[in-house]
Amino acid sequence: MIKCNVTVCGTIGREAASRTGKEGKTFLSFPLRVAIQGKDGQSETVEIGVSRDGGQDEAAGYRKGSRIVATGTMYLKRRGERLYFNLFADRIVPAAADAADAIEGEMSFRGKAGKNIEERKDKNGKPYTVFSAFSAEKTEDGFEYQWVRFLCFDRGREEWLQPGARVLSYDSPLYGRRTAQMRLAPLPFTDVYAVQQMPFDQAVEQYAVTGGVPK
Repeated sequence: MIKCNVTVCGTIGREAASRTGKEGKTFLSFPLRVAIQGKDGQSETVEIGVSRDGGQDEAAGYRKGSRIVATGTMYLKRRGERLYFNLFADRIVPAAADAADAIEGEMSFRGKAGKNIEERKDKNGKPYTVFSAFSAEKTEDGFEYQWVRFLCFDRGREEWLQPGARVLSYDSPLYGRRTAQMRLAPLPFTDVYAVQQMPFDQAVEQYAVTGGVPK
């Protein structure tokens, strides 16, 4: 899985339901729909499963169609062809009347760079590097792999960035050896999408979090 610290603004897609976890603790869950606009002006909707501590007496506070801003930890989980976004919210507040749909934050990533690493220039002639890296998650049936596309602006390709190089970014201590650690400044999804040559849905999956990059 890929872990993200995010703030999300969107619309509740279904009434909140009270559930009980494995340890007997109750929590609320509901889908949050976030419309992400592409460079062609068309919008695609990302559905995020939101969970937070609470019981049935609080469920009435999260009605279908309500607009909210949720802050917390989001995990990306791939199962076969489907990519799931699960947000465990620490804070939920009503969205301002003029608040636009958005997913903003930082993404912690641990994985390996793929084979294709490209050096490009933007329209102003400034160099940037594009590469993909994958993160593996162990499941009952084996492993699931999630690819993320990275864009490194205002810099050329660094020497450490080779096929198979480890891309690590964690707040917690790292165990074993690492090849390199990379820090990227946050970028709006629309800016990144503008230089990608791929369908919108694939761009959303690979970028994963609007404005989020490995920290």
